Amino acid sequence: MKCVVYCVVWLFIIYPKQTDSVLSRSNRVWDRSNSDNGGRSQAREPEYHSLMTEVFGLEDKKGTDYRFGDNSEIEREDIEFDPKVVIVDKIGSPSPSVPEKGLWPEKRLLDELFGRMPGFGIEERTKPWWKGQHICVERKEITEGAPTNKSFIFSFVHSSCEERESTYICTKSVRNNEQNKSYVEKRQCCYGYKLIGNKCEQIELQDLIPTMKSLGATRFVKMLKSVNLDEKLNTNNVTVFCPTDDAVIDFEEEEENNKIPSGRVYRDVSLVNVASGHLVDGYLRSGDLANNQLLSSENEETKIRINIYSGFSGRILTANCARLIKADNYATNGVVHLVETMLPMPSKTVADIISSNPQLSILKGLLSQANLVQTLRDANGNFTLFAPTDAAFKNGKIDELLLKKLQDGKACVSSVVKHHMVPYVVCTSAISVAAQVRNLIDEKLIVKRSEDDKLFVNNAQVVSHDIVGTNGVVHIIDDVLMPEEAQTVTQALQSAEMDNIISFIEAAGMKEELDNMKNFTFFLPRPSAIKELLESEFQKETKNARNTIKFHITPTKVKSCEFHNNQILPTKIENATLRVNKYGIFPDIVTIQCAPIISDNNDVCEGTIHYIDRVLVPTKYTILQTLQDMEDVSKFFNLLNDSGLTQMLNEEGPFTVLAPTNEAFGKMHNKHILEDKEKLEDLLKMHILPEMLCCAAVGHGSSLFFRQYVTTLEGRNFSVRRAHHGIRFLNARTLECDQVATNGVIHTLNKVIEPKRQRPLFVSLSDFFDV
Repeated sequence: MKCVVYCVVWLFIIYPKQTDSVLSRSNRVWDRSNSDNGGRSQAREPEYHSLMTEVFGLEDKKGTDYRFGDNSEIEREDIEFDPKVVIVDKIGSPSPSVPEKGLWPEKRLLDELFGRMPGFGIEERTKPWWKGQHICVERKEITEGAPTNKSFIFSFVHSSCEERESTYICTKSVRNNEQNKSYVEKRQCCYGYKLIGNKCEQIELQDLIPTMKSLGATRFVKMLKSVNLDEKLNTNNVTVFCPTDDAVIDFEEEEENNKIPSGRVYRDVSLVNVASGHLVDGYLRSGDLANNQLLSSENEETKIRINIYSGFSGRILTANCARLIKADNYATNGVVHLVETMLPMPSKTVADIISSNPQLSILKGLLSQANLVQTLRDANGNFTLFAPTDAAFKNGKIDELLLKKLQDGKACVSSVVKHHMVPYVVCTSAISVAAQVRNLIDEKLIVKRSEDDKLFVNNAQVVSHDIVGTNGVVHIIDDVLMPEEAQTVTQALQSAEMDNIISFIEAAGMKEELDNMKNFTFFLPRPSAIKELLESEFQKETKNARNTIKFHITPTKVKSCEFHNNQILPTKIENATLRVNKYGIFPDIVTIQCAPIISDNNDVCEGTIHYIDRVLVPTKYTILQTLQDMEDVSKFFNLLNDSGLTQMLNEEGPFTVLAPTNEAFGKMHNKHILEDKEKLEDLLKMHILPEMLCCAAVGHGSSLFFRQYVTTLEGRNFSVRRAHHGIRFLNARTLECDQVATNGVIHTLNKVIEPKRQRPLFVSLSDFFDV
């Protein structure tokens, strides 16, 4: 109670006085200048400049630029924001132009209210570093094309912020009739300050060369002096990607012994070009760097590609695949990023690297067959190519026949090559344990580093890594990566250890025919169903086995997303078709000849495999013809003949016929219906559905609130459910499901579905139990 009284008193008595004081202070913007008033402080009317309004709202063309004065108080200067790019902290400039301090003098009411109430502790919260002191802001307006069509009535606005090692960046994109722009705001510690912990603290700066020496990079300093580049570091603002002493020692030994791998980095490159390739004009912090950013180095013949990866402990940055191990070492005239190796000096595209290596001649030919050479020569590309050697193609992974097909442009050569290509740069220096990448055919590759520091891609070992090109990187591997979608049918079955299916295919003499098929879909039964088929006397004849296999193949590639209800697919058997049914029971159930698909879209070379739960038996008979051959439903067939419904059941359909057995008619309650022609026709129509209903489409859910219903040809609705002993249509249980015909399906029942009648007080137990 005391707390409530205190809050009320504070809100209506104490707070207004504090607020008046705060607002009176915030309504003055002090202008310290060296004008005629002798530097006296003069209060003026508030001319507030909200940074977010100026950058993201653009309500005024005039803005306010705040600068540090000599006594760290705020000066104010009106500036125009008409230029497309407003750079407040220019790279390489030691003069910060927009300090964060003082930008927002007013606070929101609730922030004032709760932030000052004792016990809430809000005023003690730790502010983000980028809202603290000594923060400088850079703002850019980027035009990204012409405005949208005048008739477009919507406006798209998207904002995002990202916190990096030493930078906080917010981007707002605006798309409407009047503008198609992005506004970028970057916050970082002002020059001479460094982010330490959660605040920007002033640091003591040295020139670049003393800074590099303090990092232990004396050998690179010596290299710079030997080619007279030290003078540039004393007179210009420079960003240095500085290799460690160990990296320089390794380079000098490899150069002396002429063991530098061809295409790797420095062969045929002068020392001055090597050294200058590590220098970039200007002042670039790690927060200024972006993924796939290309930096122009002092060596005009090469560029430095920046790549950024997510690691367990934060972002991992690489420069030409050399990892930055200690970034943002500030100097008076630049910044030093310590890297663990000498930077490669790329001069060739990925395609040219492959062409110039005699150990990669087979891969070179396959790239040509797959029409991918020009892709890998694209100067704007970002690729990683895992390149198998010639020996890898001949080590038994690929047999001679398959290799010959690949070299002739067959056997899915495009899929094989694309399986080795990743559409972005993967530097192995960023991989500590393992990484998952996706290639051009959207399959996963696992790149991992073993305990003894060996690199592997899936099961292939990387024998030479990080060969940097102008548009990507090459890693040479000792084995071929075979994608599933480049395997033949029998190779895919071997990989899945389905030996009995392979035996059945070989017994039918169709192995070679299946492996050479193009543009096909194979509905493949599960192995246990094939085992039953192998034991069947009918399938022991080769002709029957071949027809069975052909009935499971449609001569066009059909993905699961292309299926629709009552779709008719041709097969390899003339005039024999497959019916697709799709049922919207969550999740969707798709059946082929009433056999549910249990695994879809298993791509192989030139086709796809959908696994189904049973063997499909070829049929060429209609429902009526099928009923005629079923002795246990002869009574039902005869009644259909007597009623005149037989002609309809020979039509296209599809229909579902619920056929009671002969025994079921003997258990009827109202047998007199069979003697009345009109009532008999209605009774028979209650056993015919004007749709294809497979047993797999009957759901498991059945309760007071959820039931599945079907509509009969007679127009009645009744429930269908999956019970403990099978499918039930009302109280009639199915004895045999899915007798598929060309125009529908037949289910046999243990009872006749009779019209509702006045039920006696005591009913038979058989209405409730499976008897």
